[in-house]
Formats: sequence, C-alpha cells, structure tokens
Amino acid sequence: MAGIMGAMSRSAFTTHTAHVNDIDLAYTDEGQGTPLVLLHGHAYDRSMWDGQVKTFSEQAGA
Repeated sequence: MAGIMGAMSRSAFTTHTAHVNDIDLAYTDEGQGTPLVLLHGHAYDRSMWDGQVKTFSEQAGA
C-alpha cells in the first residue's frame, strides 16, 4: 500500500479515537468546512485514503 500513500506522510495526520458501542474507532480530522467521511473495507486501513486526504482537506473537513 506504500504506493497509494504517494507523497503524504502518516505523521502529517492527527489521529483521534472515538469509543462507540464498546468499540474504539480511530479516525483523522483534517481541514475545515463540511465533513467528508471516507470509509475503508475489511482488510484495509485508513492509509488507503492518504493520497486523497490532502486534496479533500483543502476543500472540506476530511
């Protein structure tokens, strides 16, 4: 998955955790404006969106 990350660095994102229904969900909160929720499927993690988050966060909260 390293190719998907492109020029973005994982350290560029601030990670948060929400406790929902006895499950800890990790998420990042970048940008400002209307939120944009990006979900990944089973066996993937949020790093699959790293290449897109910079562009999205310039236009909306991603």
